Amino acid sequence: MRVAVCDRIKADGEALKELLTGCWRGVPVEVFESGREVLAQARMGRLFELIFLNVEEPGQEELETGAILRDRFPGTELVLVSSSPAFGPEAFELGALHYLMKPCTQEKIREVRARYLKNRERRSIITIRKGKLQEIPYHLITYVESSHNDLLIHLATGSVLKTRGSLHEMMEKTEGRFLRVNRRYMVNMEAVERMSGDTCEAAGVTFTLSRRERAKNKKQFNEWQFRTATGRQDR
Repeated sequence: MRVAVCDRIKADGEALKELLTGCWRGVPVEVFESGREVLAQARMGRLFELIFLNVEEPGQEELETGAILRDRFPGTELVLVSSSPAFGPEAFELGALHYLMKPCTQEKIREVRARYLKNRERRSIITIRKGKLQEIPYHLITYVESSHNDLLIHLATGSVLKTRGSLHEMMEKTEGRFLRVNRRYMVNMEAVERMSGDTCEAAGVTFTLSRRERAKNKKQFNEWQFRTATGRQDR
């Protein structure tokens, strides 16, 4: 796990880093001037699972960066930090893990940690790779492909893990977070970019929806979107 703190005021960023390292021992924390720097790192495959993003008036650039991070790297947790309470609606729209007012306190950092760990427990599946147990966070998986008796697990980082098994077995482990779009593929709903007609787009790939399961998939996806938008989705 890696944590990023983004704040143009260097002293504030370093103060937040000190709080985080004191509460979250052993977790590396890096300080950046802006979310754009973190986005550039993520595009090169260096992901931060938790990002503290400072937003101040007008704040549009950092909010747009936060939206891109959430869209391109599903499951990345964002915490908005501000000296103003004005960005509450934006935090809700982004699905932020928390909204912190400056100056941050150890108590609030403990709240962030508790929320993050609770979500993480709900977002991991266990698979077998090369005879060893391996834990994969849900949000890193974009889609899973069936290839003969193997499964190819496509990750948001661009990597592909190979393991023995079936889509049916994998679907049973995912707690309703994936769509079985057809016989060969299952897609993470967090990674879905668009669903229309008989197709579904995720991670830059277009999948054809099974005719038999098409209506069920659309209903499931719409319900998932509603729960997410209203904050009722266990992430």
